[in-house]
Amino acid sequence: MNLLAHVFGLDPGYWANFWSGIGSCLGEFTLVGGATALYKRHTCHVNSPRFCWRPGTHPVVGTAFKACAKHHPTVPDRISAEHIADAHAEQAARSRDS
Repeated sequence: MNLLAHVFGLDPGYWANFWSGIGSCLGEFTLVGGATALYKRHTCHVNSPRFCWRPGTHPVVGTAFKACAKHHPTVPDRISAEHIADAHAEQAARSRDS
């Protein structure tokens, strides 16, 4: 009977108390840690005077940092059609030079 209980996982093994207790929270800790890491990766990297909670969608040229529209050095407050046309012309000139 003991062999049958062991085969079906009904006997209290060595790790049964661990996985029934604190071990069952490992997956939850992993999910919370992963969500925190993803959030920190995709927010603005400016820490002045506090951590900026805005999404960092604009890469800062020459660095690995991303900044929000408020903290980015070259992103204007309002983007107009002229700004988009100028950026397109600048990129087209760069691609022709390469």
